[in-house]
Amino acid sequence: MTDYLDWQTPQAHADRIFATTVPLASKSNNVVNDQLHNIPFGATVTIANQVPVNQIGYEISVKALISAAASSLPILTVEMKWTDSVTGTIVADEVWNIVAGSTQGGSLHYGTGPSKANLLTINVTNNDTSQAMTVTTVLNQNSRVYVRDDWRTQAFNSVPNASIPQHNQQGNILGASLITVGALGTFTRLLALYSGLVTVTYASATSAAGKFQITPLDPAIANGVFYLDAVAASNLTKAVLLALPRCACTFTMTDTSNGTNSLEAFFHIAEQLA
Repeated sequence: MTDYLDWQTPQAHADRIFATTVPLASKSNNVVNDQLHNIPFGATVTIANQVPVNQIGYEISVKALISAAASSLPILTVEMKWTDSVTGTIVADEVWNIVAGSTQGGSLHYGTGPSKANLLTINVTNNDTSQAMTVTTVLNQNSRVYVRDDWRTQAFNSVPNASIPQHNQQGNILGASLITVGALGTFTRLLALYSGLVTVTYASATSAAGKFQITPLDPAIANGVFYLDAVAASNLTKAVLLALPRCACTFTMTDTSNGTNSLEAFFHIAEQLA
């Protein structure tokens, strides 16, 4: 009779695991599947209350839909609060601010990251001042190894009161724009979501000066300016390495020369492991 390995003693199993290691079990298990949840304007709703998590990684998808008649740039706050079940201690609290779209079921964002504890609470807040949002949130746990939280925009789908730049999020380009403005003119564009290092280049393509600004769309920060710099005339390009926060951002370029100006900017993700 064959002596199968699963008949061995615990010590024999331990010796074999030490010698050959354990295959990575990466099959996903659904933890949260909250579909088409109506979130009133100004409201915070708990869509998952200390649900058990027992694998080392998570994957999340959030779709947010809002009316095009929204009175302000619509921002959905997603909070992931991790609690240790043994002590009841909150060991991690992550907040992401994403934009809501008004067509094709809304904007779509996805993220991955390491699990921080074995109980997870998810709160979502509609920060718009007049319109309800319809939000779908799906979160899976798995045994994939993620070294950092990485959330990105999959599709904007017509964000109300916002201009979308040229972008290729899947190609690590968060935004690009070249536009001609009149005297003291300005333009603002929305960036695809990314929290981490980005290389930003900006310039004036004419012999006129301007101003370059990045603004975080985080409702907890009133009138915050993340980055501000002058744009020199005559196509003198500047390049900086910046770490963007966990929220949607806009970039604004303004003519300060009181003359017609061509202004341009480009945002490229600097991939990082941690």
